[in-house]
Amino acid sequence: TWKRLDRAIGAMPTVIERIPNARLVIGGDGPLRKDLESQIEQLEVSEYVTLLGSIPHARVRELHNAADLFLTVQDLTNLGNQIMEAMHSRTCVIAYDIGGTQCVMRDDETGLLLTEDELGQLGERIAELFENDDRRQELAEGAFQFAQENIWFWDERLQAEIELVQDLVAKKRTG
Repeated sequence: TWKRLDRAIGAMPTVIERIPNARLVIGGDGPLRKDLESQIEQLEVSEYVTLLGSIPHARVRELHNAADLFLTVQDLTNLGNQIMEAMHSRTCVIAYDIGGTQCVMRDDETGLLLTEDELGQLGERIAELFENDDRRQELAEGAFQFAQENIWFWDERLQAEIELVQDLVAKKRTG
C-alpha cells in the first residue's frame, strides 16, 4: 500500500483531459494488482494505463529510456534504485518529497518535488510538464548531470556493496 500507485492512476483523468495521448506504464507486481485494476476500470482509463507486471532488471533502463517522465509518489520514501536509474537515463522525474528524496533531487533543478499538500495537484503537474517539452528536457538534463556527478549506476553500487561485505567478512575471520 505504501507504494501508492493509486495516486498515479488517480491523476490520469486530469492528465488525459489535457494530454489525450498520455499513457501510464507501471512496472512491478504485487498483492494490490486487483485493486489497481479496479481503480483503472472505475476511472475509465484502461486504454491509457498498462500494468506490466514483474520486470527483469535488465529491462529497466530500456523502459526508462522510452519514458518521457518517471513518477514516484510512495508514502515512506522515494529514494531508491528506481529514481536513481531514471535520472541516469535522462528521464524527467516527479517525486513526492518524503523520506530522503532530497538527497538525490533538487526541486526545479533535477525534477519536481511535490510536498504533501501538492499531491492533490499531481495530474496538473504532470500535464504541465507534458505541455512544456523544453522544461521537461531541462529537468531531465539536470537529473542526468546530477546523477553523473553524484550517483553510481545500480551495478556499480551493487559491486561496491559486495566488496564491502567481503572485506568485512575477511576482517572478521582474521580477527
